[in-house]
Amino acid sequence: MSLNRPKRSKRSRWGIKGLWALLLVALAAGGGAAWYFTRAAGGAADQALVQSTQTAVVKRGTVRITASGSGTLAAIRSADLSFSTGGTISELNVKLGDLVQAGDVLARLSSAEDLEASLASAELQLIQARQSLETIQQNADLELAQDTSYTLGTEAASFTVSSTVTTIGTGGGIGDGKPGRGPRQ
Repeated sequence: MSLNRPKRSKRSRWGIKGLWALLLVALAAGGGAAWYFTRAAGGAADQALVQSTQTAVVKRGTVRITASGSGTLAAIRSADLSFSTGGTISELNVKLGDLVQAGDVLARLSSAEDLEASLASAELQLIQARQSLETIQQNADLELAQDTSYTLGTEAASFTVSSTVTTIGTGGGIGDGKPGRGPRQ
């Protein structure tokens, strides 16, 4: 079994080969042009780099670089600290911005003697306030007794006046309610 392929002519074979050859020549020309232009541009850049390069003798020393700026700084980590007991701070061992290590004493509360003195002072003030309250209550009781005595005295005087008026009125004198009769007519 043989395949019956039509035979191509020599001309069509050369046409395909020529097309391939033309493609290879175009690629080679494009590659050469790309190399030439990038080399020429790169050469100028290399030349400028060589001209701007400076050399110096190596010396040992300190490198100082400074930078300045403005803005707000924020700590990456922060913690709120507090004492386990209340009191007055008697000693502050750090300032704002100081670096501290674990275990550093930052502040101290007032000593026990200071706290005891404060307690004694507060107890004295409490005793004085209780005495003042007691005095006020005693004075209030005395004033209440005086007011009650005054009220009772006025009620007794009123009773006496009322009895006198009634007694006088019974005899046909003042306050009997009869018209035309008054004192000594």
